[in-house]
Amino acid sequence: MYHNHSPTIKTVLDAYSAADDACSYSKKVFYADNTNDIQYYAKKDMNSFDDAMSYAYDCGCDDGYSAADYGYSNAKKVNNSDNVDDGQYYARKAKRDADDTMSYADDCSD
Repeated sequence: MYHNHSPTIKTVLDAYSAADDACSYSKKVFYADNTNDIQYYAKKDMNSFDDAMSYAYDCGCDDGYSAADYGYSNAKKVNNSDNVDDGQYYARKAKRDADDTMSYADDCSD
């Protein structure tokens, strides 16, 4: 999925920042004790991953885009979870995806 976009420092920083937000929302799910709170943070997480995908695409960071896409999928699974344990399980995966997205965005800035 290589894109012939030249990364700008702004788009790379935006991708990193959106992934950092996603990481924060994923971590908030760890401390939630009911499905309403989990779904609230999952929706914010999905929005942040969506932003990270858009910025990663704009700067041509294919690995960052893929990691954010996986994160979005896991955040969506959090949102669709029927219980706290399942939500927290997928939130751990989403947090890992957010960490990966930040790492790839950081690599794109080199």
